[in-house]
Amino acid sequence: MRPRNAPIVWTPEISPELELYVQHGYQKEETFYDLEKIKEVREVSESLWTKCPKENLVFEDDGTTIRSVYGLFEIVPSLKDILVTPKLIELAESILGPGVYIHQSKLNYKNANSGRGFSWHSDFTVWNWEDGMIKPRCVLFLIPLDPISLDNGPLMIAVGSHRYYDDFLWDEEDAYSEYGRDIAQCTKDQLSMLSSLPVDTLLGDPGDLFYFDSNALHASEPNLSSKNRLTALVTINSIHNKLKNPLSGEVHRPDFVSNKDHMEAI
Repeated sequence: MRPRNAPIVWTPEISPELELYVQHGYQKEETFYDLEKIKEVREVSESLWTKCPKENLVFEDDGTTIRSVYGLFEIVPSLKDILVTPKLIELAESILGPGVYIHQSKLNYKNANSGRGFSWHSDFTVWNWEDGMIKPRCVLFLIPLDPISLDNGPLMIAVGSHRYYDDFLWDEEDAYSEYGRDIAQCTKDQLSMLSSLPVDTLLGDPGDLFYFDSNALHASEPNLSSKNRLTALVTINSIHNKLKNPLSGEVHRPDFVSNKDHMEAI
């Protein structure tokens, strides 16, 4: 592991609101969205997967229970208008600088008593290798559509992990193949670092917003509750950090997983 050689906030001045983001790698804003709008998104999203192209879907191990839907805004463009508000764009640009675009949009379903967790991983580590994202000039916005509690698989962040980066080459021991390998396990060095870092558990309600650095190590537990838990995840990248050729040497992944064809500023 080596210290990060890129800024965390890419603007000349860091606002007081972003000081915790710089320090911890994440931030929470309560009641960021109008609750009625979030209820509308929740209603549309509940059964959306039944109407999607199969290639956009990731299933649980049983092959029938839905886990994720990729390309949310391509499937339902009206949801982009609700979730990617001028306020959200302003927040993204306060971190990444002027000029941003949507790298990825998706839904994560965690069904009652069965929704699996996500292993510890850094999205930038994967996107750098698989998609040719050169810098961690990218931020993820997690939008709860249901309450997030201790028993339904909340997001966990390794505090300060965004300040370090791992030079690596994937091998079969380091990564597993879920659709497009969008989620990967930590490298061995990242796992070693985890033992020395505090972990914060992010709890919240519909209308709240969490945002975290693309290089931050994060994970979640299974949903052990009796209720389904649904979240939307919007990833915003800088127009100055557009994707290059994948370092893996493989072909580019589909656009709904990693946007390379529509990188105009929003």
